[in-house]
Amino acid sequence: MTVRVGVICDALAYRDQPGSDVIRFYQALAQDHAFESFHLPLSALRAVLALGDLSSLPALGLCDRVATSLWSETSTTALQPVLTQKFELLFCRTLKPFPPRHLELLRQLEPLTRFLNRPSSKIRQLASWFLSDIAGSFTPPSRLIRSSEGLADGLEEWGDMVIKRPNSTQGRGVYRLSRSGHGDILLSQGHRPVETLSALEDAMVLIGDVSEEWLAMPFLHGTFRGDKRVLVVDGEVIAGYRRRSRSGHWINNVSVDADCVLEPVSADERSVVAATAPAYRAMGMRILGYDFLTGPSGEPVVSEINVGNIGGFSRVTELGGPDAMQELLGWMRLFAEGDGEASIEPAQDHHAAAMAAIYQQSVDQGGVTMDVGLFTADAFRQRLIACGERSGFWVICRQGEVLGWTELRAYSPRWGYRFTAETSTYVHASVRGKGYGSRLQRFVMSQAREKNYRHLVAKVVSTNDRSVTFHLQHGFEHVGTQKQVGFLGDSWHDVVILQCLLV
Repeated sequence: MTVRVGVICDALAYRDQPGSDVIRFYQALAQDHAFESFHLPLSALRAVLALGDLSSLPALGLCDRVATSLWSETSTTALQPVLTQKFELLFCRTLKPFPPRHLELLRQLEPLTRFLNRPSSKIRQLASWFLSDIAGSFTPPSRLIRSSEGLADGLEEWGDMVIKRPNSTQGRGVYRLSRSGHGDILLSQGHRPVETLSALEDAMVLIGDVSEEWLAMPFLHGTFRGDKRVLVVDGEVIAGYRRRSRSGHWINNVSVDADCVLEPVSADERSVVAATAPAYRAMGMRILGYDFLTGPSGEPVVSEINVGNIGGFSRVTELGGPDAMQELLGWMRLFAEGDGEASIEPAQDHHAAAMAAIYQQSVDQGGVTMDVGLFTADAFRQRLIACGERSGFWVICRQGEVLGWTELRAYSPRWGYRFTAETSTYVHASVRGKGYGSRLQRFVMSQAREKNYRHLVAKVVSTNDRSVTFHLQHGFEHVGTQKQVGFLGDSWHDVVILQCLLV
């Protein structure tokens, strides 16, 4: 079987990086006859997606010549439309900062094909709060800030701090903030000269955009020992190497002045990966680059978990390590050819982030649930912990990725209602209408019978016709409407009550 794969990339962004892992990835794909590979130019693809045309994608077939010359040529005359559904895999290798609505445009393709790293999940992953939500036990203490008051609080607590802006890469958008012995503000951005400022408001101006919160954390002096990149594919550790600035700078960036040396992945680092990678996998984010710093006691500390970044895959081979690029391609072949059958299993902690993301889609859509605000993995972990003996959450997964979830919970703690339960079922927006919701609903109803319930209740916002129809199709009946029982978005909402007798 030949796997048809499309790689989304702004090729000219790499014209000054002849040894880039992205260029070598293209060359390896072009030479591997197990793949029929295509380059999807970012600008041409965005133009098509902006018009809402999802049926075919502008593509350039990869061969050795194209994979070599692509990085200096701007011509798009050879582009041909390829049916979207003909692609088994799509892989986005666009450099950050992403252009406006980049991931939102790519998200439109999720119902039609599979991404190695799901765009809708990357939208959440880029948020400053996400890393601590998944890996907070292994990161430095942190806070989210977007004001000079927040900077002042961080300086008071830590004295020396690092600020990271979302949607940035290669040391850009990373700042170090401290005070001099005279009380001046010292701001360092990347490898630029240190700025001496008189007020934190000046630092705010230099750091820039505050439309999204910044992630702030204490500066770790172990940073001067270098940082360690650990390559992970679908939860499996491939290799690790350490990067260290030749000039002794606090940013260890290979594109500037960092040297690299192969280094075994320690047992502690492997434990961190084992504890966190399944959550990324459950959200459809499978190609990861963990960046570890050295903590105050010599322990590995996660500074970042990159998604979709293939930086280092060819480098580890040059350093005497395994052929990581070929391991990546081998996994891609197996993933594309793997069993696509979905299965239902009890929800566990590592599913919580994916469950929260799926629920967030319904919250943001409006008219589906009476909830508002941000829902995190931690919120769903607490819900899993709170499950009683006769309640539960289950997920439907395909190759480790959560496609939907369902819940069974007691209708009321009062004794007389002990045979009555409520159900809720949610599926990812990309797979709605494909039968996964029905599989979950049938399953949760069978669980209700096993747990000796005889009466099920579902409450649905009255404007959510799709959910009302869904429940009617699964044996529920309409028993009433609560008028103006919910107030959301400056308007009152009715709620439909449905019931199903299991006897």
